[in-house]
Amino acid sequence: MGSFVAIDLEYSDASRLPLRLGLVEVRERVVVARHGFWFRVVGRPWHFTGTGHHQDNMFLRGEQLTQDVYAGSPYIVDAWPAIDAIIAGRLLVAHGAGLDFARVRAGFDAHGAPWPALQYTCSLSIAKRVWKPWHRSGANHTLDELSTHVFPEKGLLETRYNVCHDAVEDAEACAEVILAAMRETGTATLDELIAHTGTRTWRMEANQCQTSKGWVERGYPRARPVANVPYGLNRHPGLQRAAYLEIRAQWRGDPGILDERRVPRPEDPLPDGCPDCRACRCWRLSPPLSRPE
Repeated sequence: MGSFVAIDLEYSDASRLPLRLGLVEVRERVVVARHGFWFRVVGRPWHFTGTGHHQDNMFLRGEQLTQDVYAGSPYIVDAWPAIDAIIAGRLLVAHGAGLDFARVRAGFDAHGAPWPALQYTCSLSIAKRVWKPWHRSGANHTLDELSTHVFPEKGLLETRYNVCHDAVEDAEACAEVILAAMRETGTATLDELIAHTGTRTWRMEANQCQTSKGWVERGYPRARPVANVPYGLNRHPGLQRAAYLEIRAQWRGDPGILDERRVPRPEDPLPDGCPDCRACRCWRLSPPLSRPE
């Protein structure tokens, strides 16, 4: 396979729902295109995305996420047709692929939408078989370590220790890991590299995915409330009501699943929060669909 797409996905706070996706296309062992997508996270007002304006902001490098950009970004399920056109059925590569594609599945689960059909492999597994550890700890196959020791001439992730993730740059570093591994092993294509290193590819389909234990069917948890409403939102009834209305409006699956997950309906009373929304001004953070009385 002379063409593949490297990806990296960053997520919103502890929910790990997709917020930023980087895609880098490689053809004939040359990086030919870079793409970046921001996503709006369903049920997540701007000030509860986990980014905010703190010094440890995940997105200090590269293109910045602002409140206006976030408000105008599509949900991952709505952006996926454009992403799928870029992928065009090619093999995907991610560094620590299991976690990245679990985030993709979580993003679609938050909307009750079928998972996309994808085939992917892991550049971390390949790197561990191509290069022996150069630190006694052995923890040296991260993207920043590989960028420093294997392809420093590319100038990627040079400020890694001071700031954190930029999905497009990380995806390009992932692509360079594969290209460097091809040079190291003398292989001409990604398929040859996978066969040479004894690694494997994995598949995701609409309602099941491959794991080390075989195919796993899709399912929804029923014993707990919906996971993608952030902690602390119950102290802001105006924002919380808007979040639940957004979840209901953007659900693409069986509405009964929302009831099983105990997602409140618009007419249901919300948990006790601040006694007066005018006092905490929570409705000013991100205007709800209806201002509290």
